Amino acid sequence: MLKKLVHYLNNHGLLKTFKKLIAKFVISIGLVEDIPKTRIRLCNHLYKTLDGKIKYGPMKGLSLNLDNMQWSKHDIGSILLGLYELEVLKELQYLSSKHSTFCDIGAADGIFGVGVLSANLYNKSICFEIDDIGRSNIFKLAKQNNVENKIEIYEEASVKTMASLDHISWKDACILIDIEGEEFNFINDEFLQVVNGASLIIEIHDKYQNNPSEAKEKLINTLKKKYEIKTITTSNRDLSHIEELDEFHDNEKWLLCSEGRGWRMDWWVCEPILK
Repeated sequence: MLKKLVHYLNNHGLLKTFKKLIAKFVISIGLVEDIPKTRIRLCNHLYKTLDGKIKYGPMKGLSLNLDNMQWSKHDIGSILLGLYELEVLKELQYLSSKHSTFCDIGAADGIFGVGVLSANLYNKSICFEIDDIGRSNIFKLAKQNNVENKIEIYEEASVKTMASLDHISWKDACILIDIEGEEFNFINDEFLQVVNGASLIIEIHDKYQNNPSEAKEKLINTLKKKYEIKTITTSNRDLSHIEELDEFHDNEKWLLCSEGRGWRMDWWVCEPILK
């Protein structure tokens, strides 16, 4: 009977739809857990286990508040374990030997903007975030970690706004840019002139462009006038040293490594050309 049903559905192009309905039904009655809910469950468990503090990695010791997170709830587990955007964290750590100011354009909940101050990687942090709740969360996180006097929080970044911050020496700044595809419009010759001498880390969202290859080529041509460019991407994660995961199922361990991305993410690390 079952074989006949499958045969009938397949012949009428309904088999995929039927499978999706069955999957939704199984999840809805609690026989299995869907991936987003599993990630949230694991994140909440680690948050309680680690008392809301990052235990590993360059931002070790940063105290978080789950109630003041708008974008980061699904990633709190990997953040607490020092695994989230680990490649970027390593670059921020390296570049802190060359710069004393950190600037985060698209700062979200302020994890990086506050975290680099809490870890004493940078002396000052400049955060740009267009969302009202995001800016509020950044300030709350800074105050929670006693670094509110070292951080400046602004709305949307622009060449005009950044040029007006004449108390900031941009050549002494490392700038992280994560603006969901707007990097291809935001970064131009005028911007590079304002931040002349700064190091840049740019999260590349080329999939949001109508012609990704053309958009990347244009941006590279703009950047290479002043910068040496290298590409970093999400790589391996070593969980062997994380004792909190010893009793976790393998599936749960690797879900905690997930950053929930639809494709492999690249970042361009741009250091000024020495003349």
